[in-house]
Amino acid sequence: MSDKLPFDLAKAIAGHPLVTRDGRTPSGFHRFSNVTDTYTCCFVLDGDIHTCTDGGKFDTGRDTSVDLFLAPTEVTMWQSIYKRYDGGYYTTGFLWHTKELAEADRDEDNIAIATVPVTFNTWKP
Repeated sequence: MSDKLPFDLAKAIAGHPLVTRDGRTPSGFHRFSNVTDTYTCCFVLDGDIHTCTDGGKFDTGRDTSVDLFLAPTEVTMWQSIYKRYDGGYYTTGFLWHTKELAEADRDEDNIAIATVPVTFNTWKP
């Protein structure tokens, strides 16, 4: 997954996490609805207030390090699946950051039949 997603004004206003082109995390995003200027939004980055367009651009003429993007909120983790004695399946309930960690934490009494990725979204409006 990309480390940045295209900027979306509605999601930014709703509080979706943002990231700059160079990977920093801004805070305090706000859009001024009564402003007629090109730069209708502001945010705080490293203690300084910056402005940007409705498209997240700091400068309309060029790409800059402080242009805004949506931060990715999907996370993929790993889990092992085991077969039960009655033919059903179960997991230990643990999610691991890597497949290797999930495979290392096997149930001692049973053999995992698969180790699978589990992807979920960590942000909800």
